[in-house]
Amino acid sequence: MTSTNKILTWGTIVKSYASRSLYDYVTGSTNPVYTTPIEMPKGIIGSRIIDKIVMGGSHVIVTTTDKLMFSFGGNTYGQLGDGTTGKFYTAILTL
Repeated sequence: MTSTNKILTWGTIVKSYASRSLYDYVTGSTNPVYTTPIEMPKGIIGSRIIDKIVMGGSHVIVTTTDKLMFSFGGNTYGQLGDGTTGKFYTAILTL
């Protein structure tokens, strides 16, 4: 996360769904590698100020200063906390 409230990511996409770059979950891109940081779209997070960010192997949980929690990415085991197991390409409100 940058001082201007942007979320950045980079990395390699491999054939396994769980190992794909988080940016590709969000954008649906199939670019095989990002060697420099790229900005993640924040979707419904919008202009809220991000307080904390936690990244798992294929998902992200974000809290904001107004005490909301958003999540996006892989969700095979319900790790996004919304009661489902569907993947989300853009942030969803979970608290």
